[in-house]
Amino acid sequence: MPRGWESETQRKNKEFECIIRGYLGRKCRTITKQDLQKAAGISNSAYYRHLKCPEQVTLGELRAYIKVLGISNEDILSIL
Repeated sequence: MPRGWESETQRKNKEFECIIRGYLGRKCRTITKQDLQKAAGISNSAYYRHLKCPEQVTLGELRAYIKVLGISNEDILSIL
């Protein structure tokens, strides 16, 4: 695989991480990472695993992320 080339999956994974971190950092200043973890019912290590490998996020956890962070429809579609 040539250097600098990334697959569609890799691009989507990075986009997922950017969206989740972006909503936590800029758009939802009142919500903490711990609030998100509690709502999704996940541990700290699971949260970071999800950011690195979004394929491991369950549907229930994804729904919790969307609800708690108020992720827009446009962003939801871009990470799917």
